[in-house]
Amino acid sequence: MRFRYKIYLCVLVLFLLALDASAFALLQKSYDQNKQMDIWRGTIEYETVSETLNHLIDGTAGGRKISDVSLRQLIDSFSQSLPGTSMELYRDGTLFFSNTIYFEGDRPELHSASPMSVYRNINGRLRLYVGSTLTQEGLSLSLSRDANYLTEYYHLLLRYFIFLSVSISVVLSLFLLFFLRHLMRPIEQLGKAANEIAEGDYSQRVPVKTHDEIGALAENFNKMAEAVSEQIQELTLLNEEKEQFIRNLTHELKTPIAILHGYSEFLQNANCSDAEKSLALRYIQEHTARLEQLTGRLLELLRLRNEALCREEIDIPALFASVQSLSDSILEKKHLTLRSETQVQTLCGDHILLQTALMNLVENAAKASPDGSEIKLCSRKEDGSTVLEVADHGCGIPKADLAHICEEFYRVDKSRSRASGGLGLGLSICRLIAQLHGGSLEAESTYGAGAAFRLVLPDISAQNG
Repeated sequence: MRFRYKIYLCVLVLFLLALDASAFALLQKSYDQNKQMDIWRGTIEYETVSETLNHLIDGTAGGRKISDVSLRQLIDSFSQSLPGTSMELYRDGTLFFSNTIYFEGDRPELHSASPMSVYRNINGRLRLYVGSTLTQEGLSLSLSRDANYLTEYYHLLLRYFIFLSVSISVVLSLFLLFFLRHLMRPIEQLGKAANEIAEGDYSQRVPVKTHDEIGALAENFNKMAEAVSEQIQELTLLNEEKEQFIRNLTHELKTPIAILHGYSEFLQNANCSDAEKSLALRYIQEHTARLEQLTGRLLELLRLRNEALCREEIDIPALFASVQSLSDSILEKKHLTLRSETQVQTLCGDHILLQTALMNLVENAAKASPDGSEIKLCSRKEDGSTVLEVADHGCGIPKADLAHICEEFYRVDKSRSRASGGLGLGLSICRLIAQLHGGSLEAESTYGAGAAFRLVLPDISAQNG
C-alpha cells in the first residue's frame, strides 16, 4: 500500500473514532440532562399534588381516617384536573384508585417517605413514575406520565449524528485525498529524481517551493545531487585523463622500444662495419637514456601527488641563486643569460619543490630561446599572491596550444620536444607543485615573440604550514 493511502486511512479512522466517541458522549450527556430535567419537573408536580391532596384529605377526614367513599370522590375529582398525568392511590398496600395501566412488579416508590422517581418501560414506551407515602396512614400516591419523548429525541439525535458522521467522512475523505496528493507531490518528485539519478541522469533537480521540512529535504537533496554530479564529472574527467595518459605513455614508449628492437636485430643479423655498429650502439644508448629519463619523470609525478608539503620560510634571492647555479650547464650550451629580479624577498613553501618547478621552467625557456638571448626570473606581488615568473624571448606558443601545454606528454611542436629531449612532463610537474601550494600555473605567450610562465602562490605564514 502506498504511503499516502496509509496516512489517509490512519487519519480518517482516527478522526471518525474521535468524532463518533465525542458525538456519543455528547448525545449521552444530553440524554442524561434531559432525564434529570424530566425528573425534576415530575418531582415538582408530584410535590404540588401530594401537598394539595394531603391538605384536602386532612380537611375532609377531620383528623379521622377518611372513608373510602369520600376518598374516592376526592381523588376522582382531583385526577380530572391533571391532564396527561395518571394517578394511582394505594390504601394499606392495595390499589385503591388508578386511571392508568396497572404495573405488576416491585414498586419501591410507594414505600418511600420522600418522593422517589423511577423510569419504566410500559408496552414499549418509557414512563416516569414518582411516588411516596402520604401523611394519612396507609395511603401511598404515585403519579406517572409518558416520557417516551426522551427516547424519541435520543434516537433523533442519534440519526442526526450518524448522518453528520457519514457526511463529514465523505467530505474529509475527499479533502484528505486532495491534501495528501498535494503534500506528497514533492516527495514523489524526490523519488522520481532519485530514480533518474540512479539511472545515470545526474542533472535532475527538484523544485523547492516551501520553507518547511519537505522544502529543506528538497534543498538538501539538490545539494546532494549537485555534489554527486560534481564527483561524477570529476571521476569522468580523471578517467579520461588516465586513458589519455596511458595512450600518450604507450605512444612515448613505442618509438624508443621499436628503435631498440630494430637496432638490436641489426647488430645480431647484419654484416656491418665497426662504424655502423658504433652508430647503432650510440642510438641504442640514446634511447635507453630517454627511457630512463621518462621513467624518472613518471616516478617524480607519482611522488609529488602523494607527498606532503614541508612549508618553511624561503629566501627568494637564495632560491633564485640555487636555480641559477643548477641551470648553468643548460644555459652555457646556448650562451643564454639568466637575469633575476626580486621585488618580494620571502615566501612560505617547500624549497625543494619550488626549486624543481623553477628548474623545469628555466629548462623549457632555454630550449625555446635562440642562442645568446636572455631569460628573466622574477618575483612580485599580484592581487595578494606571490608570483614567481620565468620569461623568455623564444619562439612562443600558439594560442590554440596554451590550454593544453600542462597536459602530460603534450608537445607544441617537434622543435621544443623530441628533438631536444623533451618529454612533455615538465609543465605537468610544475602545475602539480603549484597546486600542492594551493596556487596555479599560468602561461602567457605571443607566438614568435616569447612566453612567460607564472607560479601564482597564495601567501601563507610559515606557522600554518
